Amino acid sequence: MTIPIEALYTNSRFPSGPSLFFLLLYTPLGIVIFIIRLFISLQLFLAAAVLPHNTVVRSVVLRVLYSVMGLVVREECRKNRDDTCRVIGTNHITPFDHLAVSIVLPCVTPSVYDLPGALSSLLCYQDLGVTQGREILRANARNYLSNPNNPPLLLHPEGATTSGKLALMKYGSWALELNGSVLVAGIRVRRLPILPVAPSVLGASWAADLCFMLFSPVTLFTIKYVGKMSRKESESAEEFGVRVQAATASALQLHTSNHTVADKVEYMKRLAREAAAASNPMLSPQVHRMAQQVQEVLPHISLDRIKRDLVHTQNVDLTITNFLEGNVPEPVPEPQPAPSRVDPARLYLVKQDVDAIAYLSTAVTHRCTMTGPIVPIVIVQNIVHMYFAYLVKHS
Repeated sequence: MTIPIEALYTNSRFPSGPSLFFLLLYTPLGIVIFIIRLFISLQLFLAAAVLPHNTVVRSVVLRVLYSVMGLVVREECRKNRDDTCRVIGTNHITPFDHLAVSIVLPCVTPSVYDLPGALSSLLCYQDLGVTQGREILRANARNYLSNPNNPPLLLHPEGATTSGKLALMKYGSWALELNGSVLVAGIRVRRLPILPVAPSVLGASWAADLCFMLFSPVTLFTIKYVGKMSRKESESAEEFGVRVQAATASALQLHTSNHTVADKVEYMKRLAREAAAASNPMLSPQVHRMAQQVQEVLPHISLDRIKRDLVHTQNVDLTITNFLEGNVPEPVPEPQPAPSRVDPARLYLVKQDVDAIAYLSTAVTHRCTMTGPIVPIVIVQNIVHMYFAYLVKHS
């Protein structure tokens, strides 16, 4: 089954139909809840900073505070959970997947943001040099995992978020070759059916996703454990990634796809080009192609003039006829500002003012030299020259 890449993502944050009506009714209450949760988040950060890591008390307190903020976590198939695994691999839906996992299973994830160390620790981030390249990331991750006192490392082999509704992106092999075994889990994110605001949309920032999470009544993260999976001796890293992807998709009742992060980037670029062409018809590839056909017949006419006429006609033959019959008006040149002329009488008065200032500055300089610290004459002269230039310019 071939799945188009646009089917993997959500482009609209808000629902349609009757749900949109309920969302409008809920908006005033949602704004109040959003403001209250902003203040609660301060207590959340304080609790995360004070309580020691990898403790039951910290896990319970954070789980309660996250629930108040609307982030609720539920576990499924706990019998498949293996706390001895040093690497956890899950699919990726929102920027807060790692927070949901860390509530029930202490872990950290590689940071893609340049955050201070204390803030990174509070948000369960670990600086592993993601922005420095894949090889640096792999080396730092292995060095981190070599310390048994460090919490497990949570990785998203997809490398980018999806809607989590239809299919998974191709799992990258680098995330699964750091250790011999991986605790595989699947993540589902749901909100109230009556207010189905999308948890994340294509191209949205983490700040926007956070605001809508605080605005929504509840965001339910379901973590379904697939179990511990180990790479076979005769199995390559790519084959292991395919097997892990298939197991995760089967647990979540989703399909698999071969789309990668690079495909998602190209898709977003294509959407940006289409949006730019829609806002400015002259940038449309179709208009550009027709303009080149017209210019082959009329090479002495610029592409800009041809495109302006094609925007209205949308026809190559009609545009050629318009130019041959002279029905296309010449572009009106933009008026150039006339050069300013200095009135001789005004210039004479300016020079009189400058002479007076120069005489005064000389007297002040001489006085300061005789009685106290020397005032640099160069500074005074510069002030005089700047004043003279200003008066001449605005005369």
